[in-house]
Amino acid sequence: IGGTSRMVELWEDLAKLHRVLGLLEREAVVTDLLEGDETTVRIGSETGTGEDDLAVVAASFRDGAGSGRMGVLGPVRMDYRRTIRVI
Repeated sequence: IGGTSRMVELWEDLAKLHRVLGLLEREAVVTDLLEGDETTVRIGSETGTGEDDLAVVAASFRDGAGSGRMGVLGPVRMDYRRTIRVI
């Protein structure tokens, strides 16, 4: 998991940040957020995290070294078009 230091810079609500970082420490939650084979976008309650103001964009990748899934967890107001292009 990368980018957590950037989260600290962006979130002013420390209680919220603490809850989100706690979610990311739970392997089952991260696995659920990244589940699927296609590019997926889950917004608010669709994430299943209990944090209705969060969204996740996840996508599969494959290269010469292997394959996997990656995702971006952010606020529901994120730029989805840009995020999907980036991942």
